[in-house]
Formats: sequence, structure tokens, C-alpha cells
Amino acid sequence: MIGMLYAIVVAPMVGGLLIKLFGWHAPIILALVIGSVVLLLALLFFRESNHFLDPKAGHWRTLGGQYLDLLKGRQYRAFAVALACTYGAMFAVIAGSSAVFINLLGFSSLEYGINFGLIVSMLIVGSTYTRRNIMRLGPQRIVAIGVTMVAVGGVSAVAIYELFGLSVLGLDVPIALVTLGGGLVLPGSVTGGVMPNAHRAGLAAGLMGFAQMFGATCSGVLLSQLRDGSAAPMIIIQACFAVTAFIAFHLLRQRQVKGLSYT
Repeated sequence: MIGMLYAIVVAPMVGGLLIKLFGWHAPIILALVIGSVVLLLALLFFRESNHFLDPKAGHWRTLGGQYLDLLKGRQYRAFAVALACTYGAMFAVIAGSSAVFINLLGFSSLEYGINFGLIVSMLIVGSTYTRRNIMRLGPQRIVAIGVTMVAVGGVSAVAIYELFGLSVLGLDVPIALVTLGGGLVLPGSVTGGVMPNAHRAGLAAGLMGFAQMFGATCSGVLLSQLRDGSAAPMIIIQACFAVTAFIAFHLLRQRQVKGLSYT
């Protein structure tokens, strides 16, 4: 997860630089080259590490039953929904911020890439904190802190936009808070979902990955349908997903009562 977050930080900077130097085709060509290299490395060097393969594991009935069994766990659902909605809030900015910063605030592609990279570098700060403290605090507390940051950032962006209009600082600070919280929620949710399912860790992690991409898909579709040339759709969608992540996680999460837990 931390490796993926680093990629989110670095990619806009590299993309902006490539566009400035070589045109808009350059990032697409680079993506093709990277994908081809990864595919080649996987074909040449990847070896199956599981020596006790289940021949029925890939059957749709087996997979469906395993996924349903995972989703029966209230705590797993809490982490999955928090992950989906948090990434949905982040993806509204990932998908919509280029138009806002370049078309409305007058940034060049390189300036946008640097600015966006600096904002989402908060993901690295959050994920580093998570890595160092998750065993001490536990995934549930880490994610609870994260979704609070995400919700505060999302609501703050709407409030600043409504009160003071569109500005670089008015976007950068709340988005940075959302991404800081995302740095806690993304790795924390995956850890919380996988740890109790060590016997099927790949399945649990895979379903978490699906939840993350599902949140991004919903956010992207909403953004495409609601776009009106202003920054409002991006800001409002971010806030809606952020608040939903906070509410859903606290409704679904495992409670603690007098040292005992219940769901």
C-alpha cells in the first residue's frame, strides 16, 4: 500500500514534466513502457509460492462463497466501506483537480504536477505514521483517526469554497488534510481486513482492492455526470464521500465495552 501511495505522489510530477518537454503523448508512452517491463518481469521471474494449491479456489462458486463469508464480518465491512469512500473522496480530486487548477486557476501542467504532488505527499506522511503505530494502536483506532481527518478536510473544503470562493490555498490545505487521513485509512483498512483472515490473506486483500477501486469508479462517474466547468462538483463529491466514510465506519465498527468487544 505504501508503494502505491508513493506512485500517486510521484506520477503527477513526472507526467507534468513530460508533457512540458515532449507533449501529451509522453506520459502515455511511459505508462506503456512501464507496464510492458512489469509484465516481462512477471513472466520471467514470478514463481508460485503456495505449494498447496486448491484446484477449486478459482471457481466462481468457491470465490463467491468466500467473498460472502468475508462480508459477513461487520468489522471487515467497516474497513471496506471506509476504504472505498475515502478513496472515492481522494479520487474526486485525482480526477477533477487538473481541470480546476489548470483551467480555472491558471496553472501550467508542470506547476499542477508539482502542486498536486506536494499535496498528496501527505499520503506518505500518513502511511509512515500508520506503519510505525499500527501494532500499538491497532487498525481500528488508526482508521478512526484517518476517517476523522478525511471528513474534516472534505467539509472544510466546502466551507472555504462557499465563504471565500476558489483559491489555491483554499483547495490545497483541505485536500492535504484529506490525503493525510487517507494515508492512515488506506493501509490501516487493508491491514485490519487481512489480519483476522491470515488463512486467506490474498482473498481478503483482493476484496479490499476491489472496494478501493469501486469507490474510485463511483466518484469518477459522479464527477463526469455533474461537471459544470466549476470546482463545485469536485469539492462537493469529495466532501460527500469523506463524510460517508466517517459515518459508515463508526456505524459498522466493532465496539468496545468494559474490555469486551461486540459487533
